Amino acid sequence: MAFAHLHCHTEDSLLDGATHIYDMVKRAADLDMPAVAITDHGVMSGVPELDEACRKVKNETGKWVKPIFGCEIYFTTDSELKKQKQKLHHMILLAKNNTGYHNLLKLVSESHVDNFYYRPRTTYEMLQKYSEGIIATSACIAGIIPRCIDDGAFAEAKEWAQKFAALYEPGDFYIELQDQGITTNAGMSQYEMNCKLTQLARELGLQTIATNDFHYLTREDAPIQDVMMCIGTGSKIDDPNRIRMTGSEFYMKTEEEMRALFPYCQEAIDNTLEIAEKCDVE
Repeated sequence: MAFAHLHCHTEDSLLDGATHIYDMVKRAADLDMPAVAITDHGVMSGVPELDEACRKVKNETGKWVKPIFGCEIYFTTDSELKKQKQKLHHMILLAKNNTGYHNLLKLVSESHVDNFYYRPRTTYEMLQKYSEGIIATSACIAGIIPRCIDDGAFAEAKEWAQKFAALYEPGDFYIELQDQGITTNAGMSQYEMNCKLTQLARELGLQTIATNDFHYLTREDAPIQDVMMCIGTGSKIDDPNRIRMTGSEFYMKTEEEMRALFPYCQEAIDNTLEIAEKCDVE
């Protein structure tokens, strides 16, 4: 049995992530995890440090934690990229090989240089253009597929899943499951959302993966990340209406903790190892 964290935010998710990269890799080694990904919001600036940290931890402990280079992009359905406020959807992209790594670099750069408006934006056409060598997942409840489900538009969610799956090599698009004890905008529990997502995956012949979308290393670090979010949003910590991450579950959990969250879908834990084995960037 094994598990790898594939949705991870470090301090390079500016004022949203409180995880130091070396500490993340060291904890992965201590927990005997075979790999760990970096998927910061819209950027890949932590990639060199992740590579260095994996080599350093190998020298110190004798344990090799494979670095997986990725990004949580901001996907927009607006191919015209109008300069107006619009809903941006999260999506995880991981570099499967060197070609995918270079494509991911180009996609992230283009999102910033050509398409930036409040956030670096990625269109469907860009996903098509830079799809080779990439593994993709549907991300958190801020992804377009979970949002469609939350809106009661299951058929539309399936359409998007089919469109994304067609972009990548067979088996390289995954439906992502999470459970930090929060509810969706429509009041759906994450367990209820996960049941819908696994149903969608079964109907389309897609695999699921489990992630914890962690933003800090341990549960005790949750208040630090909360203060950082206040700085990032210009809010006071005692403001009841401010944006916040509910609870203290967005940390780097052990394999045992992750398996306990998904007794009904253990293959979603196992499939993280499948992705870790697929990814091989030098």
